[in-house]
Amino acid sequence: MTAVAVIGAGASGTLLAARLLRHPSADGLRLFLVERRPGAGRGVAYSTRSPGHLLNVPALNMSAFPEDPGHFVRWLRSGPMPGARPETFAPRRLYGAYLEEVLEEAALSSGATLEYVRGEAVGIEAGGDGVFRVRLAGGRGLAAGRVALALGNFPPRSLPLGSPSFMRGPRHVPDAWAPGALDRVPEEAPVLLVGTSLTAIDVAIALQERGHAGPVYAVSRRGLVPNPYRPDVISPPYPRFVSPGDPEAARISCLFRRVREEAARAGGRGRDWHGVVEALRPEVQGLWASLPEAERRRFLRHVQPYWEVHRHRVAPEVGERVRAMREEGRLVVMAGRVRCCREAGRGVEVEISLRGGGARSLRVGCVVNCTAPETDLRRVRHPLVRSLLSEGLARPGPLGLGLDTGEEGELIDARGEASGRLYAIGPLRKGRLWETIAIPEIREQAARLAAVLLGGGAAGPSARLLPDLRRGGG
Repeated sequence: MTAVAVIGAGASGTLLAARLLRHPSADGLRLFLVERRPGAGRGVAYSTRSPGHLLNVPALNMSAFPEDPGHFVRWLRSGPMPGARPETFAPRRLYGAYLEEVLEEAALSSGATLEYVRGEAVGIEAGGDGVFRVRLAGGRGLAAGRVALALGNFPPRSLPLGSPSFMRGPRHVPDAWAPGALDRVPEEAPVLLVGTSLTAIDVAIALQERGHAGPVYAVSRRGLVPNPYRPDVISPPYPRFVSPGDPEAARISCLFRRVREEAARAGGRGRDWHGVVEALRPEVQGLWASLPEAERRRFLRHVQPYWEVHRHRVAPEVGERVRAMREEGRLVVMAGRVRCCREAGRGVEVEISLRGGGARSLRVGCVVNCTAPETDLRRVRHPLVRSLLSEGLARPGPLGLGLDTGEEGELIDARGEASGRLYAIGPLRKGRLWETIAIPEIREQAARLAAVLLGGGAAGPSARLLPDLRRGGG
């Protein structure tokens, strides 16, 4: 019996596991799905219980199977949302339930065996017998011929906002998505969100739903907030206007001048920039790969924040909610940077340097880190990532983004050699692909990687669970 281990059962790992189970070559496969949290399909993004946390993509584009675009819409109509339409932005918690059901159905109809392994993978050892030994916290382990890493996003980078005692104290929330993170936010006091992107919007909505009465302040260097989709989100496709081989695609300044020109042209045709962004999306991975390293760095320094608020939009309902909160003064967005935070009695005194000059002082009850997930994996504390890097089984991705991977997600080791048995999917591939965090891209990766894992030869010797590694087993 051949074996594959998928480490991580969030969206990426669940989509890959379902693809493996449904693959024509799956008969006889033993599939381990390793996850430290209960259940599958939810991860951080889809484990929220907030009804106001909606998907950032319409239902038509959220099917687990790109060859069946209406699958998710039909699932919604069959139960939780009978009135769902292709343009519906469903609650994210429903999408987690959908992915879990997709996996369960795939397992029931498969000739493979799916085994949930509850635990945290902390290391991987390459054996000379063509098998990987995956070490789990607590000393357990398992063996598989091929391993796919589906680790998702990591907590944000720690920000030097104040003294060590403040950073460790109850007035600072270092990760807005940690379990119970918002429980420490005082109900009546003002709160400061550091960051103004999607996480900040989610936190503002969650606080409102919890009955938080104080104003919510949000600050980022440019003060940019994600744009909402147009109400008529399903519209005719915009024609392709740029590709990786075009001369202007070799420089970021020329490329985005072309995008702005196309947006102006779209306005003259009765369209707008939304269609232009959608037309650009399928080209992003190729454009990113074709850019010289200096141009990629220029993008990260100067363009990324503007691209993010146009590319990663929010549902129209969320956009309207944010607009109302800002008009009513319940959400105040600022462009600037936090200079320092000092605990003062039952609150925090915050000094902010405003963009363009000037300063602002605030007294808040709590400061919440709502910045983007950490993508430089040399900085994360995840034991498996640290083990892979220290053992030389992986190396950081280009520009320090994610892990370095090949064409199909195979890890590149410290010597620059591609692994034929160790792979990555989803956000871990950001350095090579850039566009690799949303379901439409991840489901395509899952389909391709499942074929590679099962079609690239035998997946190793007989699968087996290993005894406690701390006692010399394996």
